[in-house]
Amino acid sequence: MEWTNYKAVALIDWLMLRIEFQAPTQRQWVQKELRRLLSLPEDAPEIWVQAIKPKAGGVASAFLVVLHDTPANDMNLLEHIVDSLGNWHLIESTSVEAIEVAIDIYPSAPDHNSVLTREATRALQTRFAGYGNNPRQYDPETGTTPMLADRPGVIDQCTFYVGNHRGHHKDPICARIYNKVTDHNQKSIPASEHRARAEITLQHGAPARLGITDIASLKAFPFDSLTEHFHFRRIKEDLSAGSKLQKDAQEKAGNTKQATFLNNLAQLTDKLLKEHGGEHVVGWPFGWVRQNPGHGSQPRRTHSLHTEPDKSLNAKIYRALRILLK
Repeated sequence: MEWTNYKAVALIDWLMLRIEFQAPTQRQWVQKELRRLLSLPEDAPEIWVQAIKPKAGGVASAFLVVLHDTPANDMNLLEHIVDSLGNWHLIESTSVEAIEVAIDIYPSAPDHNSVLTREATRALQTRFAGYGNNPRQYDPETGTTPMLADRPGVIDQCTFYVGNHRGHHKDPICARIYNKVTDHNQKSIPASEHRARAEITLQHGAPARLGITDIASLKAFPFDSLTEHFHFRRIKEDLSAGSKLQKDAQEKAGNTKQATFLNNLAQLTDKLLKEHGGEHVVGWPFGWVRQNPGHGSQPRRTHSLHTEPDKSLNAKIYRALRILLK
């Protein structure tokens, strides 16, 4: 997979603010005022508002507000919106609750049949090697999202997840990779605008731990520091059809579960290297194999010795993140 025919663009997909007013009000009035400030129609879905611990009649002092598109990527506009909202109803405090950063991979030339976009999506999914829990992929044929540990390999053009995005056990940092063919209102976009997208969601205290506490700190945040979460690897070119993995399996024969896992990977590697000439191999298992448990001074996680960084792709992503909000 050559990345010379692609460009990478970084953006904030959405931003969640926690806004606390000095006096209580209702959710619909906050939403109505935000739509007025952004010149949006009453039924526009771009604004999402939720009251925090509402009392009788839905009255609350604190609200979660999610902004998409331009307001999430234009800090001057965002500051203007918050200031204007404060003039409407005095604000006690504003903080960043969650944020989703996306990397879009576009073909450099028009791709009206989306062939290059589909290839890029597959490469992103099979080479992703960030950190997280429960890597899985939605299967539209069964309507389920099986874990990749239970089904090594990815289904072409289906959404890939890492980490729990929602629920009581949601993770602070999550990832999603997919072929973007609709906008956030689920409306189809032209084939020439399709792109491969990788998203990293920072939530559940992660923004604050990274130093993103308010709009000012968001403006100053070095987004290129997120490259460790947008990290991609490829199988080494000198890896002969699964032989090294087979050797690993034999050496770990004492650990039945690990030996079985590596043996399955070896068979999968052998099959896919032969089918795809060493290019489109299912790379998830190689990116996620842990070489040690991280005891003492050892690294918390390392990637498989059978892989190497996809330097061209990682460099494109780094450059895109470096100029985000600049």
